[in-house]
Amino acid sequence: MIAINELILECMRNLPLRERFMKNPSALCIEKGCPLPENIKITLIQNAPNTIHIVIPEPNCAAELKTSNTHPIYKSLVLKCLESADFKERFLKNPKPLLEEALGMPLEPNLEVYAHVMKADYWIFIFPGVRGAVSA
Repeated sequence: MIAINELILECMRNLPLRERFMKNPSALCIEKGCPLPENIKITLIQNAPNTIHIVIPEPNCAAELKTSNTHPIYKSLVLKCLESADFKERFLKNPKPLLEEALGMPLEPNLEVYAHVMKADYWIFIFPGVRGAVSA
């Protein structure tokens, strides 16, 4: 039996497995012995060369996030979202300028940035883009 985060890491390294997971996450979880709680909806998204997605976790993740090895800019943006409802609302509506501000530089004009909120019963996993692949 493996945990969901182990399966996600395995899918990051193994493109055929990732493709199977993108098509039917529940079936692959069962096959790999990775039980999911009931009533969980899973959304899988794959970034594309001109599209990135950012996931905001639930507020109860703030303490864990503060001590994690997560990228400092992502950590900073997410913590601001978790600490300020106003910032979170602005970030969810239009994340690109706030990401540019955090980076201290402009992003490519054709780059699209989307923000998503993960909840206890709605899990979102973002996979890196694959050359020639279409965003799922």
